[in-house]
Amino acid sequence: MRDGLFSEFERANRPLSDHLWRLPEVRELLERVRRAGSLRELQVFEGVSLAKQLAVARPTPPTAGPLLPARIDERGGKSRSISPSTWVTTDRYYAKTFVEGEIDFCRYWPDSAPDDLEAVDTELIQQIGGLDALQHANEELVSRYWDMRTLWQAAPVEEGGPWALYTYIDATSEEILAAANDGSMNREFERRYNQMTPILRAIAEQVDLFFDAELPAHVSNMVERRAVDLTAREAILGGFTSSVDEPSPRAWIEEPTAGPDAAQALSPAQAELDVASRMVHRLSPKSFEAVQEVIRCWADSVQQNPIGFSHLREDHVSDVLTATLNATTPGARRETFSRSGRSDIHITADVLGEGPSPAVTFICEAKWIGQQSDISKALKIQLFRYLPAHSTSAILVALSRRQDFDKAQRSILQWSQSLEEFRSESAGAVQGWPVFRYEVDERTVDVCIAIVHIPEVTTRAGKPK
Repeated sequence: MRDGLFSEFERANRPLSDHLWRLPEVRELLERVRRAGSLRELQVFEGVSLAKQLAVARPTPPTAGPLLPARIDERGGKSRSISPSTWVTTDRYYAKTFVEGEIDFCRYWPDSAPDDLEAVDTELIQQIGGLDALQHANEELVSRYWDMRTLWQAAPVEEGGPWALYTYIDATSEEILAAANDGSMNREFERRYNQMTPILRAIAEQVDLFFDAELPAHVSNMVERRAVDLTAREAILGGFTSSVDEPSPRAWIEEPTAGPDAAQALSPAQAELDVASRMVHRLSPKSFEAVQEVIRCWADSVQQNPIGFSHLREDHVSDVLTATLNATTPGARRETFSRSGRSDIHITADVLGEGPSPAVTFICEAKWIGQQSDISKALKIQLFRYLPAHSTSAILVALSRRQDFDKAQRSILQWSQSLEEFRSESAGAVQGWPVFRYEVDERTVDVCIAIVHIPEVTTRAGKPK
């Protein structure tokens, strides 16, 4: 037996919309969208395929049949006081209506219905002053409130049989005789039925709206967002190959050359310390080329799917690139490439198993470049300023949102050459990505200028995606 149906309490505390989103079939459908691991898997949540899945998940909303007599509980009604010392018993007369569909929906209020849809106890709650005022209401109103909580009840007609909605009237013998003559009891049952059926219709309309419009729109939005994520993922991982048999990134150490006078001026111990302090830890040329080629593969995939990257901040792009380098650079271990606060991506010599100390051998910066000052900041403030003394190899991943990429590429290269530290240019491992040599505080720094085109993606309305 379930009671308290179609009341103001349900309106305030049991909205149908919450129940619809919690339906097991709905939650399972949404979870399958979240778990989709490829664009191919997402296709089953579109068009005819989605319509079929919604049809399977869609419940049948409740509808009521005609009102019928049910049963009479003799002396089963609430006793009534007719004087301070006199109480009379009542009989309880039930009427019922068979319900087709999900009877459980009757326990929820159709919150998408108009506000003027009345609950069965709306008039009484208005007299009380609202549900919050119930605890301060007089005893008679409180008693009437609890009586109306059972005005409509849902129960199976028999064990394992169909469900029905029941309502009842308590009446004395005298009241029954009067009702038989004037039809007042039948009119009261009919009034209640006419008050309840609009609520059932509103429930059915909200269920239809949910499965016809709200849920399909929500699934479509989820599919679109998931497609963006999967596209970005494929852009990161697609096209890369690696083998544990390929050599890992390596560093090499150059001992600085010194003139004959310098050797004579120092003791053997001092000379050894001097050489150690001026050793140059370089990323080997082969390893430097391998990193450039991996970033080129990454950039190709990114440029084919700009929607997943055009809105990202530089640090997020660097996080993605770091993961890509660790996953795809030949022989790289999981944490060969790492990120730190003041510089983007770096490798230390101890990670590579080379050198007597954890010297940094390589740094990579990813920066959005829109004007000449961006290049100056990226090279002078980031790479040159924070490049440790023994770091001699670097890559600047210059990210450009400009639609005219050829013009942007020419400008970025020209701006990179205009710095006073620039000395020379050589070909890099990737066509179009030259290696510029800069002289910084008596250090020679080789920087590969890797220009990546990620144009800003817009919607049909012209707003950024």
